[in-house]
Amino acid sequence: MNTVMQHDDHEVIPVDNALKRKITIKGMGGIDPAAIERAEAALGELSENFDTWLNDEVNALLEARDNVREHGMVPPHFDELFRIAHDVKGEGDTLGYPLATVIAASLCKLLDSPEKKTIIPIDIINNHVDALRLVARDRIKDREDPAASAVADRLVEVVLEFVERQEAAKA
Repeated sequence: MNTVMQHDDHEVIPVDNALKRKITIKGMGGIDPAAIERAEAALGELSENFDTWLNDEVNALLEARDNVREHGMVPPHFDELFRIAHDVKGEGDTLGYPLATVIAASLCKLLDSPEKKTIIPIDIINNHVDALRLVARDRIKDREDPAASAVADRLVEVVLEFVERQEAAKA
């Protein structure tokens, strides 16, 4: 039974925390090492699907890019292009493709401002999509590949230069 605590200008009604009774806290900081091991094992079992995941995302990105080239930077095509790039950015590291994350993050930076979408050079988008296609095709997961790493770095530089020029034009 909860007891209402009276104060001069308010009442505090304590709420029973049923969640505390339902969880088990083990080890330092409440982290269960066995649960972490099970999660890592599950990710390991799924890792064979990661290549398929990236290929599927790249194929969807290619289709979205083609739609943007054909119809322009308009909804729903522009939105789909951004959504897929954002998904790869968010999932790439977790699924073992940190280089894909870097490239997708750069593409998201390019696309993240709706007011810029009419002036974004399609060539920059093409370069990002083609780089992601290469990463997927050759299963380039990290920066160990110097050529792929250099391409990713250059894409980031190009996007930052473009964004800086747009910001300077506003001022």
